[in-house]
Amino acid sequence: MGHHLDQPFARTTSLPGLVEVLADRRSEPCLHPAEIRALVELAKRIEAHRGAPQDIEWAIADNGDVRVLQVRPETVWSNRPTEQLVGAPTGAISQVLARFAGVGVTRNAGAPRT
Repeated sequence: MGHHLDQPFARTTSLPGLVEVLADRRSEPCLHPAEIRALVELAKRIEAHRGAPQDIEWAIADNGDVRVLQVRPETVWSNRPTEQLVGAPTGAISQVLARFAGVGVTRNAGAPRT
């Protein structure tokens, strides 16, 4: 959940490319807490339905709706050795990880916790 420097396309033309983000918006997070919660819940539902970790590509529409673009089995992280990532949610990324898999997030933890 990095900070944004550029938008992925020009809203006036809808053509791919980079468009400068106004300086006063550069320090704002790209995702708001409600968007993070919606993505976490969606990812949990998709993985529970599929029965295994998934690589999920998504987008958020201008009206705030989350759209799933593509889902496929995840094959990189689930094959790595388990290691502790965060002990407790302290920052934005660890908060997402903790909400997704629970406090004490680990890699290769298998199916998502419910």
